Amino acid sequence: MPTSHLLSAKTQEEKMLMEHKVREAELLVSTMVEEGERRATESERLQQELIRARFSEKQAKEKLNTLVKTFNSSICHSAANSSIVNSSILGTSLLNNSTMHLPPPAYSHSLAIGSTNDLVVGSAVDLPDLTLESTEALNSTYAPDLTSLDLLNDTDVEQLSLEIEKERVEYLERSRHLQQQLRHLKSEIEVLKVEENQTLLDAVYHEQLRTGETKYSTLRRTRSGNTRTRVAFFEEL
Repeated sequence: MPTSHLLSAKTQEEKMLMEHKVREAELLVSTMVEEGERRATESERLQQELIRARFSEKQAKEKLNTLVKTFNSSICHSAANSSIVNSSILGTSLLNNSTMHLPPPAYSHSLAIGSTNDLVVGSAVDLPDLTLESTEALNSTYAPDLTSLDLLNDTDVEQLSLEIEKERVEYLERSRHLQQQLRHLKSEIEVLKVEENQTLLDAVYHEQLRTGETKYSTLRRTRSGNTRTRVAFFEEL
């Protein structure tokens, strides 16, 4: 009888301990699930922000590229107009210089022509000689390097994606390990529940099986030894 009471008390203690472990495991699993959902939401938000940032970057680069092309086109157009004006002024200057070898007319006319020549030549000297090479150099001066305008590099995007994937794999691994522990604890509790439903005789029987005591070993022990030994053995039972 004392052995059966001790066994029952031990079973109750193990059952309470296992139930406590199961509650802790369930709480931990619930916390992990909430943490996983929070991280999944955060990862989705980061991916959406990344997509929006890349789209905004693309739009900004397109607008800047359009602005640069428009500016270069206006510069080329202005340079071409200045070259045409310069050529016409130089042609007029050469024509006026050729008229200087003709017989001079009246004093007033030669003075006017001389004044005009001085004005035209002076203007021709002051204006720069704009050629095709100079306009191309001007375009290359104002053309920016658009490759330096990348707001988010591909390396940063790849690194962020790797970190998100790493966190997701770690969470899945921890969740799988906790679920295995929870299943193991539940199976042990089921065993304890079965043991609790057993009768006292069943508990004694299983205890004897655990220690190697069977009906065959009992019969062998009763048949061996003298009468006093047999009486002592039955008194122990």
